[in-house]
Amino acid sequence: MPNWKQVIVGDAFRVPSRDFNYYRDSFLIWPFLLFTIAGLVNLFSGNHDHLLGFKFVGLSLLSILLARERIILVGGALGFCAVQSLLSLFFRHDWIGLVVAIPTGALFLLLIRWLKKGLQAKLQVAKDSKHHRSLGWAVISRIQHCRIPLD
Repeated sequence: MPNWKQVIVGDAFRVPSRDFNYYRDSFLIWPFLLFTIAGLVNLFSGNHDHLLGFKFVGLSLLSILLARERIILVGGALGFCAVQSLLSLFFRHDWIGLVVAIPTGALFLLLIRWLKKGLQAKLQVAKDSKHHRSLGWAVISRIQHCRIPLD
């Protein structure tokens, strides 16, 4: 008999992870994103006081150093910036959105491809080692079944 409460509700009330690193990285994505945007906007703006921009970039670097999964943090920030700048281009007809969307989107896609290649390489290594391991066990079991007397 199926548990209908489990079927309908699912795992809605289950905590996604009990690992502290997961919650720390989830918390650090917003400070990293906001400090990076504020720092870059201040550094590339027309005013000549860039001290605040350097402080924001320093806080951004601090937040990425505190994170454990840095690649995911950078990928999330790049994807967010690409989508927001494209929305700015389409809804406000602001050409700066296109100027920001092209490099951030390209970097995001390159990061995704790089992660995909790395994952495929890890899976291939695991598959090869599993194949060799199973081949080794097959050879060992054949040797054990065909015992030749040494007398």
